[in-house]
Amino acid sequence: MWEYLGWKFGNEFKNRVHFLFVQMIMLYLGRLIPLYRYTRGYYDHLYTTNGQEIGTTTQGAIGRYGYKYQGVVGQIYDSAGPQPSFTLPFYRYLNILNGQHLYTSNWREIGTNRTGVVIKNWMYEENVGYLYPMSQPNTYPLYHYYHVNQSAHFYTTSIQEIGTTTPGAIGKVGYQYEGIAGYIL
Repeated sequence: MWEYLGWKFGNEFKNRVHFLFVQMIMLYLGRLIPLYRYTRGYYDHLYTTNGQEIGTTTQGAIGRYGYKYQGVVGQIYDSAGPQPSFTLPFYRYLNILNGQHLYTSNWREIGTNRTGVVIKNWMYEENVGYLYPMSQPNTYPLYHYYHVNQSAHFYTTSIQEIGTTTPGAIGKVGYQYEGIAGYIL
């Protein structure tokens, strides 16, 4: 038994309050899940939170469609749950002409966020998860690069992979810095 302002409460009440508090926190924060990175060739990258989509999360293993698993980029919030406060959806699009993928938190960049709809050769596939649009404690920038000759988009938290974060500058293997796609954990 415990007492608060003259009211007496048993442990069962305390446990229920604790459970509800944890549930409220989870609704506010959401559930973190890994953002996996795959590559097919040097310029085709796929990012997903569903390890079963390609069928492997074993370093260096090749899964469906010839994609090779490269590792976890970081963590984002699960799109299957409620959208956590202060986050934006991270949309995935497929270019139906060249098979490249584009990721953005602004669906207006393409013009649709409806599954299967194609605009300017880009087909909306899914909301991969939720990320922060601005830096938050314990988050990392997810850098966005674009290769003009290959029409390829690349995302990483490591500046060293491409070697630049100067707007418009071209880094390693011809990727041009586009900006920060969002912030992940």
